[in-house]
Amino acid sequence: MVLTEASVRNAAETFGLDYANLLEALGELDYAWRDYLEVLSGLVKGQVAVIIDDTVDHNAPGGGTSAPTGTTGSTATPTGGSRGACSSSLSP
Repeated sequence: MVLTEASVRNAAETFGLDYANLLEALGELDYAWRDYLEVLSGLVKGQVAVIIDDTVDHNAPGGGTSAPTGTTGSTATPTGGSRGACSSSLSP
C-alpha cells in the first residue's frame, strides 16, 4: 500500500483524527511490520506471501457482500537489512 500525504490527510479529516498523531501511529505500525518481517524471515526461508482479504464491499446494500475471490492481493518478500526491510508487489 502506498500512502501519500494527501491520502493520510484525507483519512485524518474524514475520521476526525489529528494528522500529526496519525502520521506517528502509521510510522510505528511501519516499524512493527518491518520487525515482524525480520523475525519471520529468520523462521521461514524463502518467499513469504501475505494475503490481505479485502473482498467484502462494506458499502453494499445489506451490510456487505463478497467480491470475486482472488481479485486483489499482495506479496512481501523479507530481504533482511536494517529494520527488516522488505520488497512488496501488488497484483490487480
